[in-house]
Amino acid sequence: MPKSRSLNTTIFINIFTKNVSNLWLGILLASATVLITLTYTNLEHNFHWWIDWYNRTLQVATAWENSPLAAWQIVQDSLVSDRNQLYTIPLVPFLLILGKSRLAYQTGLALVYLFPFSLVMGCLVAQIVPRQKRRFFWIAALITLLTPVTWMATFLGIPDTGGAVFIGLATLLYFQQIDRSTPINTLVNTPTSFLESSIPKLLSYWRVPMIGVSIAAAVILRRHFAYGGVALLGAIGLQNIIDIALGTRQNWRRGIWYLIVKGFQLSIIIFTCLFTLENIAPVFTDQALATNYNNLYSSWSLPIITITKHYIEILGIIPWLLAMGGFISIYGNNYLNNQQQKKINIVIFSGIISLGIWLIKLRYGNIFYLLHIIPLIVVGITLLLANIDYQINQKWQSFLVSIILSFLAANLVIGFTDSGDSKQQLQSGFALGVPPIVRHDYDEVVRLIGYLRSIATKQEPIYVVGYQRLHLSPSLINSGERLLYGRDRQILNILSIPQADSQDYYPLEPLIQAEYVVMPSNLGEYLGDFANFPANGEWLPPTEYDVMKVVFYMFVQNWLITQDFKELPPKFQLQGDTNVKIYQRIRPTSLKNIIKTLAAIQAEIPQLPGSQLPWISISDWLYSTTVFADSKISYTLAVVPTNTTKSWTRSFLYLSPPKGAIKITGHVNFYYPFCQNVTFRLQLFNQQGELIGVTDSQEFTKNTTWQFLLSRNLAAKDEKAYLILETLPRYKDKLLVNSCGFWLNNVKVSSTN
Repeated sequence: MPKSRSLNTTIFINIFTKNVSNLWLGILLASATVLITLTYTNLEHNFHWWIDWYNRTLQVATAWENSPLAAWQIVQDSLVSDRNQLYTIPLVPFLLILGKSRLAYQTGLALVYLFPFSLVMGCLVAQIVPRQKRRFFWIAALITLLTPVTWMATFLGIPDTGGAVFIGLATLLYFQQIDRSTPINTLVNTPTSFLESSIPKLLSYWRVPMIGVSIAAAVILRRHFAYGGVALLGAIGLQNIIDIALGTRQNWRRGIWYLIVKGFQLSIIIFTCLFTLENIAPVFTDQALATNYNNLYSSWSLPIITITKHYIEILGIIPWLLAMGGFISIYGNNYLNNQQQKKINIVIFSGIISLGIWLIKLRYGNIFYLLHIIPLIVVGITLLLANIDYQINQKWQSFLVSIILSFLAANLVIGFTDSGDSKQQLQSGFALGVPPIVRHDYDEVVRLIGYLRSIATKQEPIYVVGYQRLHLSPSLINSGERLLYGRDRQILNILSIPQADSQDYYPLEPLIQAEYVVMPSNLGEYLGDFANFPANGEWLPPTEYDVMKVVFYMFVQNWLITQDFKELPPKFQLQGDTNVKIYQRIRPTSLKNIIKTLAAIQAEIPQLPGSQLPWISISDWLYSTTVFADSKISYTLAVVPTNTTKSWTRSFLYLSPPKGAIKITGHVNFYYPFCQNVTFRLQLFNQQGELIGVTDSQEFTKNTTWQFLLSRNLAAKDEKAYLILETLPRYKDKLLVNSCGFWLNNVKVSSTN
């Protein structure tokens, strides 16, 4: 069978230049993409809250107006973080030309990321089908945009579709590489010519390293597309194993050579991917490689049955069946050549690996993760239509194609509306509806934000109890204030609080710093039905956010620490029968109360939260201290310079000191060269906040290695205890000196027994 024609760059350009109708189809599809995006966005009545992608783009656009160099510096500086601002570069022109509204931002997302994604899906299909490539290019692009979940990332204002574009491009490059590879039969029957041609071909295969670059670009744009890269590499590896096995059956020597060639290609892909990541975003890459994200985000993992049902509901059972039918109907047909069958294998293998990752290993419910599954659905349905075109007489062709496309169009409409009961939706076969978010309590949230601004005029810290952005959360208040008053007029100091057990920490530290607490009467728990709870929310199983719930219980059950606050008169009625109260601090929380509260928190949350360090800062002055790990056994305790005129202590609490005699060592350094000394001491308390051991205060100078030995009272040797390292205020000529910040690094706690 003759070799299939590759849809290379020339053919892709020809789609838009040599045939005017194709150009108009592209314009029509792009216009529809923008129109639907703007219509959906205009129907929303909500505070846009999803990780603030829009405002980060606005920041770069505003900087560009003053200095393009300053804008680029913002983007460059962001490369160290998990969510960088590279995605803003192609979006900035839309804000500069169309204005800095969210509608301009959404238009940019639709044209820069969503529309190209549909074209990439069209390219993949055109690489597979043996004839009528241009027709099925447009059909695949259309089916991509007729799949409701494809739009959700754009509607949420996040650039995830861009990551899907780069994974699609990597797949397309590999498809082209398949077309240029030497077939197995050539490898076996003409080994000499194969060996003579292999080396120069390998050197000319620029697509191989570009596959790695494309995967790296997807990961930099959105980290979770590392899993998309893994799925694609896994699919390539499986196809290579099949090719090698077939070659080895005929001639084992050639099979070994084929193993070397394919292994070399796969190694080049992986190397160029890691090389690109390390050179563009080295800090991000090193941190990502060192972090166990499976453990960090385990709180978001839903039961397998729940997440499987969710994936079926979101896409609709009929689209799933159509996709499966497409692969079954076309696979193995004699009008497909060897290269085309390999490409189908890549799509199937990649899809199955992705399903395994998202349904078995990770099991996250966020709707935009389904972008990893879209290629499997789109290619499968398009292949079904292609097989109908190739195999069925013309009379039935038009009827069946019309029925399928009409269903998909109806599915799109239903997918953007309120579909109601989950069971009925599943039985109907259509996609679960995800309508525009409308907050019926919008005016009440506005009133709540306005009241907080009126009482926290000096940026007093505010603790907002809640994790669900569609209910009440710190990000809701933050984004709401920014939307209502603009970034330059924001004054609320909303504390970053722990929300998920696997990735966060005990809430004690931000709570003792809070001057106000915003407390709802309920927490808007997710109960497992995405039809009754919006699918574009942030869902945690009820057992996975104890670090947030424990603060809720403190005020509901009147824990001792709540006596440090008083309830303010105003109340606010939010949706979901939620009454919101505000509490104001009336006195600092005493050390004894801090310890008793911590003991109670640990009783409620016996397992250490995922990011909880052994040391906790318990200073009531906001941002005056911090703790970070030097290694698995040593830590740095930092005291930041301040300009306050109040006398202070900066204290750190160690959660689990050893029983018996305790040894603690470390090293002193200062922020400024004129600072010379620091004084501190150690204290040991039991769970009731009673002192059971103490050392004398000692003064240490710059670059000093220090050591303390501390023994418990004999009567308390078996009690659970907490170790307090207390740094004392410095005086010079009887005047308080706070400008000498310092850090105690390489701090280690051990037993002398």
